[in-house]
Amino acid sequence: GGGGWGGSAGIEGGYEEDTVQLLIPAGAVRDLIGPKGANVQGIQESTGANVNIAKASDPPVAPDAKIVKIKGDAAAQSAAVTMLGELLYTGGATGLRMLIPSTMSSRVVGKAGAQVKKLSSDNGVSVDVEREPLRMAPQFKVVSMEGDMGGVVGAIVEVQKILAEQMARDAQ
Repeated sequence: GGGGWGGSAGIEGGYEEDTVQLLIPAGAVRDLIGPKGANVQGIQESTGANVNIAKASDPPVAPDAKIVKIKGDAAAQSAAVTMLGELLYTGGATGLRMLIPSTMSSRVVGKAGAQVKKLSSDNGVSVDVEREPLRMAPQFKVVSMEGDMGGVVGAIVEVQKILAEQMARDAQ
């Protein structure tokens, strides 16, 4: 099924290796879901990823925004983010926002911003890690990526890889 997820899992939790979390404008949710959930269902069927959009009853993480969780292996995540991106870009978006654990933001930024600069140049898009955590969900920081959709998706996939490598290191 499409729709949200049970409880407020996304709010308390930090990072799950197999889940990309995007922050989308609340106004775009209806278009993303599609008539009777058709868009979400289509994305799930063609990519194998599980796509969950926060319900109205879930605690908000940011004003006028909802979390979309995309769960699956790296290929499924990339394909699903691409399809979601196409829907959002068709609706006028020029970029995507990704949630990362506040505790891992320094890994994404890198020494003196080297990692963010590399993400930007490798993908031909602007990548910005917000300095302050979300006020309504301080366990998260937002990474904003603006530019060509293919480049934005590439940057999201790379950030997810950086987070997974950090998790593997922390687990040792």
